[in-house]
Parts: sequence; structure tokens; C-alpha cells
Amino acid sequence: MCLGLLMMLLAGSVVYVGKSYFEYKLRED
Repeated sequence: MCLGLLMMLLAGSVVYVGKSYFEYKLRED
């Protein structure tokens, strides 16, 4: 199992969700 690829995918998901949440909060304000 390629752990590096899994970690990259997880990090990408976290960044994507965080960015979406940040934009949502900006739009809400």
C-alpha cells in the first residue's frame, strides 16, 4: 500500500474542505 499517495489524497481533501468552508464563511459575513 502506498502510504505517501494516501497521505497526499487525505491532505488534498482537507485543504479542499477547508478552502470551501473558508469561502462559505467569507460569503456569509
